Amino acid sequence: MPDNCVNDIGATFSSTTRANRLDEMIRGWINEGHKITMDDMSAMQQDDTDVMAREFAPKLVNIAQKVSDSLTKDQQGKLDKMARILQGWDGRFNVESTAATAYSFTMGHFIDSLLLDYYGSEGSVETRLKIVDSYFFMDFL
Repeated sequence: MPDNCVNDIGATFSSTTRANRLDEMIRGWINEGHKITMDDMSAMQQDDTDVMAREFAPKLVNIAQKVSDSLTKDQQGKLDKMARILQGWDGRFNVESTAATAYSFTMGHFIDSLLLDYYGSEGSVETRLKIVDSYFFMDFL
């Protein structure tokens, strides 16, 4: 059991989101019958798309909208603004992306809110984050 695995939850070796993105790019080129060039290799190195973020952002918005009735008017307004920003987002983390910032900020709050019932708000933040702040946990979600 690795040191960073707590409470006997287990460990796994799944593909990283970066590997998933590279696979997506390569398969796309192959399906197009495109011979991969040095420029394509450069494009792969410079690519800024996070496939996990691209897939999870709509789910995150959906989760938030399902509980919107329990929010204050101000919170509902902020949720609506976040939903508009994330709607149709392509998962790119370039410097111009407001959606990438909104997603990252929201994910920080989301991750920080997980397992509070189990560990309590005064529980070990470090222990909770070892469990929930990883791509493997996001694969689970």
